[in-house]
Amino acid sequence: MAQIRTIRERTDDALHYWRVAMAVMGFIAFLATGWTQFVGPGVRPVSQEFLGITEINERLDWVEEFMPAPAVVEWNLGASFQLGPCFPNDVCGYALAGSRTEYGDSCGKPLSVVPFIRLSDGRLHQSEFPNWGPVELSRAQTAFTVPLYVPPVIPRGTHQFRVRVLYPSCPGRNEPIPRWTPWFPLEITGRPPPSAPPLPSDP
Repeated sequence: MAQIRTIRERTDDALHYWRVAMAVMGFIAFLATGWTQFVGPGVRPVSQEFLGITEINERLDWVEEFMPAPAVVEWNLGASFQLGPCFPNDVCGYALAGSRTEYGDSCGKPLSVVPFIRLSDGRLHQSEFPNWGPVELSRAQTAFTVPLYVPPVIPRGTHQFRVRVLYPSCPGRNEPIPRWTPWFPLEITGRPPPSAPPLPSDP
């Protein structure tokens, strides 16, 4: 009996030491894994991948790259209108009205403004504002007049125009990004024929 008890005690001791050794090894492995994944250089990619942050960052990059830039000016279409008859190869007065958005407060005075006229059939013609400098709008609604040059190739009819505006200091990625005004209606009138000379009177 004494011999059987001794063998059993030795077996129990061996199992006890084996369990202790396995526990120590498991704890060391746990620490090593934790260091690699959560303390070492693997923490950011692993945690981001687990939480889906990597995919979110990729989508945000796509949005910043391809979505329209934030508006700098809020244009008042109801207060914008043509000032009178407009003719080809002439300057057409046009009243515009708008105000800066909160985002646009820090964008500065426009570097360039280039108008484009779109004909009723969809064709585009670049134009200009001769002898005119860009206006720097504020948060208050402001009305101003632009001298739109109508090229001689613009036919009589109802057309549209809009302006490409470039600002120097808008905050954000890929700036400066050109902004566009809305399309404004433009009515072009054909020039009246020259007056006929008076007929000579009978003597």
